[in-house]
This record gives sequence, structure tokens and C-alpha cells, in this order.
Amino acid sequence: MTGGAGQRSGRPRSEARGIHSLLAEMEVTDEERGSVFARAEFVQKPSDDLVLPNSTPEGTFHLGSISIGGVRTLSRAAAHQ
Repeated sequence: MTGGAGQRSGRPRSEARGIHSLLAEMEVTDEERGSVFARAEFVQKPSDDLVLPNSTPEGTFHLGSISIGGVRTLSRAAAHQ
């Protein structure tokens, strides 16, 4: 898990808004069955970074995603000796 925080550059300190982000990943592996993994992300983005029409420059959007996947071994080749 990791996270971050920052301020927008180019603005006076009195007008600066904090922006935050968070990333979490996990994986479970079983040598015989395969692997399952997941990732979750969250980030705050000021509307002027996203260049959206009809949005106020002071607005902040909360964006997130969740990804889940897996890898499964269907068969293994015999080792050559």
C-alpha cells in the first residue's frame, strides 16, 4: 500500500488545495492452482487538470478504480531428462 499528498504548483500558498492519492495491491499465489490479484486506486484531481467543459476551476474530482484478475495453469509439460 502506498499513498501520496501534494499541492498544486503555480498557485499562491493561500489558494493551494491539497490533493491525495492511494494505491493498494495484493496477490495470493498457490503453486498448484495459480494466482489471484487485486489493485485499488484512488486519486483526487482538480477540474482544471482534467480539462472538462462546464466545470469550475475550484472543483475537485474523486476518481477511483478496482481491478481483479487471476492466472491459472491449465497444464504443465513433462520435464525432459
